[in-house]
Amino acid sequence: MEALQMLKFMLKKEQLNFMKDWKTPVSDMAVDPDNENDTLQDILSVPPLEMDEALEQSHSLSQLEVQVKS
Repeated sequence: MEALQMLKFMLKKEQLNFMKDWKTPVSDMAVDPDNENDTLQDILSVPPLEMDEALEQSHSLSQLEVQVKS
């Protein structure tokens, strides 16, 4: 019983820290010099008609997923 009281006391005194040990690895932040792709440029270079078709397909797929879940 005393062990439970001690555990309760320790947990009560300990504050939740959601940022503890939360670091972005340097490897995720580093830019690969060999990668010459510019994602924004790739998106902007898509002709508007193709973009509209892709958005419509995405929208119809999301509606289908909602129907399947319900």
